[in-house]
Amino acid sequence: MDSVTYLLGGTVGERLERLASTLDAIDQGLQIIGPDWRYLYLNNAVCRQGRSTREALLGRTMPEAYPGIEKSPFFERMVQCMTNRVAATVLNEFETPDGVKRWYELRIEPHQHGLIIFSSDITERKLLELQLLHTQKIEAIGRLAGGIA
Repeated sequence: MDSVTYLLGGTVGERLERLASTLDAIDQGLQIIGPDWRYLYLNNAVCRQGRSTREALLGRTMPEAYPGIEKSPFFERMVQCMTNRVAATVLNEFETPDGVKRWYELRIEPHQHGLIIFSSDITERKLLELQLLHTQKIEAIGRLAGGIA
């Protein structure tokens, strides 16, 4: 079966099911946010990242789902993207309702129905960067102390 037959073959329902299962299988988060900030679509990765369920988020606004998000620099950037219809990439530390903090790289793209947001968990990379920075500071202090002695 070629890719065109895979994508376009069968009934509309079968094609939608294949598309949904494909989007749910990817590790990167994919969400569509409407102009009123309502969740219109979320794949499984977004639900895992936000420690929530599709049913708890779909149809709700981002501020309803995550109180206080509207005060964050990330939300401010989304407003700019929505208003000016421009893409952006943002690094964001996100705290889930159960208190878990993770770092995400978010690509925000204007879309005819609002915004599409792609999210990649970069927590491990961010922690390694912070560890390296700390190590470099300790080494610099050691060199300074050695120079003084």
